[in-house]
Amino acid sequence: MVFSEDIAVVILSPVEWDFTWQSAQNVARGLAEHGYQVLFVNPLPKRVPGVGEWKRVLARILHRPQLAGFPRQPRPEGVSVVNPSTLPDSNPWFACVNEAALLARLARRLERAVQPRAHTVVVSYLPFPTPLELTAEIGATLVIYACQTNHSCDPLVKSEVLREQEMFRRANLVLADSRFLYEHAERHHQHVLYWPALVDFELFNRVAQARRDQLTGSAVRCCYFGEIGFRIDTGLLAAVSHRYPLRLIGPVRGTLPAMGQGAEVLGAHPHPDLPSLLLDVDVLLLPYRVNEFTQGILPAKIYECFATSKPIVSTRLPSLLEHAELVHMSRTRAQFLASIEQAMHEAPVLRERRMRTARRYSTDRWIGLLSDLILRWVGGQHDLQWPRPPWAEKSSGAGQTSIP
Repeated sequence: MVFSEDIAVVILSPVEWDFTWQSAQNVARGLAEHGYQVLFVNPLPKRVPGVGEWKRVLARILHRPQLAGFPRQPRPEGVSVVNPSTLPDSNPWFACVNEAALLARLARRLERAVQPRAHTVVVSYLPFPTPLELTAEIGATLVIYACQTNHSCDPLVKSEVLREQEMFRRANLVLADSRFLYEHAERHHQHVLYWPALVDFELFNRVAQARRDQLTGSAVRCCYFGEIGFRIDTGLLAAVSHRYPLRLIGPVRGTLPAMGQGAEVLGAHPHPDLPSLLLDVDVLLLPYRVNEFTQGILPAKIYECFATSKPIVSTRLPSLLEHAELVHMSRTRAQFLASIEQAMHEAPVLRERRMRTARRYSTDRWIGLLSDLILRWVGGQHDLQWPRPPWAEKSSGAGQTSIP
């Protein structure tokens, strides 16, 4: 019989540990709590940093995330964060240097760290040459591809460095969150599992338990939390800020347009601090751009928003159509602004339905499922007992969902 203490999990993450809290950090923390040794490898570079990104590079080299505007996220016992010393995949000469020297050194470093363990599992979010070669060097018992980005349409990725087809061939299992990416993965792999955005329900539900009563005459306060980069319609945020008080929480990539006088730009905060910053907020915003790239995005924060019970106003992201009855979605800027006021007068039953939905996606439940799957697979049992995605349940007309 195989136990979690026999297994080391190497996570090739798409985001740095001290960046905004996302799927990779949830998986790392959850598996460590189940007894696995977890090595969280900060992103292997896929492109040459821009001139304005030198602070982020320096922050990684010096292990000082505050230089890049990142807070220090809590690091659970059992999780080790590894900063890789490799060159970007975007240059063929860099790839040669990686293969000749840097990659082997990084692989030996990881192997020394996991040596006492009998098995190694790799969870990779990165279908690029260096991560693929590193996975091969490690010699994992189980390789999981976390397919959570529409890489072929990512404006920051050069097509010549994308190796997703090879990633599909090497992976034993594929995890996909949005319907778009799930169906995409099914065309290339026989073992695709639904892996949704997760929520620390008890943490974010504190907001619902302490929320204010319905406002009486004061201005509606709006909030967006998360990375503010090219995925986000910052012009829409600016429009909101000129009509309503607006709070922005998260690292800003690029330059924000002129905001209204009452706008608060708080920067990034540790994940456990977020609920306290949401207590006096009335409406949560998901102002994503809707384009070819974002059709594959399931916001990592969606069930965190649900757990607060607060009204949510969003652009019309395809991945959120499954929850259309719980989110006020808009096609245009005018509709988005009007939805904020309408959201304040929604039916009270929607708050309870959001919380009930969020409970179904609690980190504890889904990490428990993943842990059981890893133990079965490493132990030689490859029968895949796994919840069906919600859209499959609806289309089949089933009366009950298999989501735990």
